[in-house]
Amino acid sequence: MFRVMTTIFRARSHDAAQVVVDANAMTILRQQLRDAAKGVESARRSVAVVMAYAEREKKNALRIREQIAELETRAMAALEQGREDLATEAAAAIAQLENELANTEKAITTYDIEIAQLRKTVQDSEERLLKLQRGHHLADALDRTQKVRGMMPRGVEADLEEAEAT
Repeated sequence: MFRVMTTIFRARSHDAAQVVVDANAMTILRQQLRDAAKGVESARRSVAVVMAYAEREKKNALRIREQIAELETRAMAALEQGREDLATEAAAAIAQLENELANTEKAITTYDIEIAQLRKTVQDSEERLLKLQRGHHLADALDRTQKVRGMMPRGVEADLEEAEAT
């Protein structure tokens, strides 16, 4: 008997909760759409941040390339002047910069891949949000229509039909 009473209590609790959810479905939907829109906006900002990081790395790579070119010019000039010690120092610096450039280019490649994936995710999310917003507008219109129908007395339809017939 206790088990049956527990089952009844759980069933009625669930039914009562469902009634509350159903009665507030449009309010819940509006809040969920606002939350989703904030999430999409946050994702857009995240993409912008990652793009800024990638741009910083690209500028860094350009700077490194310029440094390498300058050091190569200096190394050649040092060799022409017979200063092998300076040329050796320049070669060591160039090797270090080339290693740094390789790491920077790896980072740029990683950023480019991440940006493409994030853009796709944001685009898909935006499309889903728009679809949900259209569905919300449709549901809202249906809800309002049902409320209007519920407010009209049942005899109004018959009265209108009689008036039209007359």
